[in-house]
Amino acid sequence: MLKALLWHDCQSEPAIKQLNTRLTQIMKLKTISRNLLGTLGAVAGLLAISATSVKADIPEAADKAFEMAEKYAGMGYYMAPSKEGKAGHGVTLEFEIPVNRGLDYVFILAGDKYARDVNLYIESENGNTIVKDTRPVTNGLAGVRWRSDYNGVVNVVIHFARATDRCGWAAVAGRRGTPNVPDYQDNVRAPGPSERIDNNTGNAGKDAVDAAR
Repeated sequence: MLKALLWHDCQSEPAIKQLNTRLTQIMKLKTISRNLLGTLGAVAGLLAISATSVKADIPEAADKAFEMAEKYAGMGYYMAPSKEGKAGHGVTLEFEIPVNRGLDYVFILAGDKYARDVNLYIESENGNTIVKDTRPVTNGLAGVRWRSDYNGVVNVVIHFARATDRCGWAAVAGRRGTPNVPDYQDNVRAPGPSERIDNNTGNAGKDAVDAAR
């Protein structure tokens, strides 16, 4: 009889309502917990990506490139940004820049503080190396100059021989002179010296520039 009364009390309407309310609260708490964990995971991922991006400082690299290019601007070269991006240890990048016959060109590459040693190659359309700068450095700077003897493009090859972390880089290209007209051979300027420019290592070309430290 006592058991029957207890069972009857448990089945009363107030008890059922309380049980349903409790179950609803538990389900809401579980949903909130899942949503909170998902949000925290997304925030952690964004913070990790942000921390990685901070290490590649493209503006710092651009400042170094333009500082290195100041002397050439004073020598009559029209200097302009060429390319920029992010890289890392052992990465090799390639891209083309247009050239005109008879113009003098200078190409400067600078990395941020994480880019330590960079190698720079300028190749002709048939794959021959026109000029290169592969001197071992620790300041992430390289530069070359040459005179083009054809109209077309050159292939720029950049190799990050040593980087301590993900790094930012920027390149500046300059040109000087008047393009030659191929039909008038008497006006063709002879190819000038192709050489490396000063990258603050004490091993410079004839017309050295003061490189950024």
